[in-house]
Amino acid sequence: MTKITHRCPSCGSDDVCAEASAKWDNDKQEWIMSDVHDMITCQECGYDANVEGYFEVPLASN
Repeated sequence: MTKITHRCPSCGSDDVCAEASAKWDNDKQEWIMSDVHDMITCQECGYDANVEGYFEVPLASN
């Protein structure tokens, strides 16, 4: 499987964040991620878009 990253179409940065929902697990005593929302924000330039607005690019092998 090819690993990917998401790049901002405005500035090209891969420093992006998506909003998510988490649910508290009483047994594990920790937050468990339950959903990742479609909106992504670039931390470099502030560009907001849904997932389809960002470029998926393969990660370069080292």
